[in-house]
Amino acid sequence: MTATQLAIDIACHAARAAFDKAGRDIIALDVSEHIAYTDVFLLVTAANEPQADAINDEIQARLAAEGLRPARSEGEAEKRWILLDFRDVMVHIQQVDEREQYSLQRLWKDCPHIDLQLPEHGGAGAAESGTQGIDAAESQDSAVEGLTAEGEPTDNVFGEVAGESSDERIAGQ
Repeated sequence: MTATQLAIDIACHAARAAFDKAGRDIIALDVSEHIAYTDVFLLVTAANEPQADAINDEIQARLAAEGLRPARSEGEAEKRWILLDFRDVMVHIQQVDEREQYSLQRLWKDCPHIDLQLPEHGGAGAAESGTQGIDAAESQDSAVEGLTAEGEPTDNVFGEVAGESSDERIAGQ
């Protein structure tokens, strides 16, 4: 089993929000083969507390505009490691020390990387980290068609119909 297209789309949208707030070392890992409760870990490095807060706010604002809110969040008071649980995607916003200490990308190194389709020149993060904003192992097509599998129009960029969560949609399949 691989990450759902919905999870990939959410991760790409959240990654772009983080990128626009100068998040660094942004990578997405497809953890669906190893974890039952989520498909993707999105990892973002913030240089300091204000930046971690700005990245958190931007991700939540952009996903809320599409009707998605985290089921839960942790670390927003301390701003050292903020976790946003969007069920299909777990966003980890970590300051440099936490990113190095916990090294989630090393812990989950056997998981495929998801191409987040971020700009190649990567702004603040790519030039400093030596990455291109994403370490992509395989390319994923994240274009959203705007129709459900049944041909019904969707209400947001993630292909969801209003009032239907991803959990409800999966249970109905």
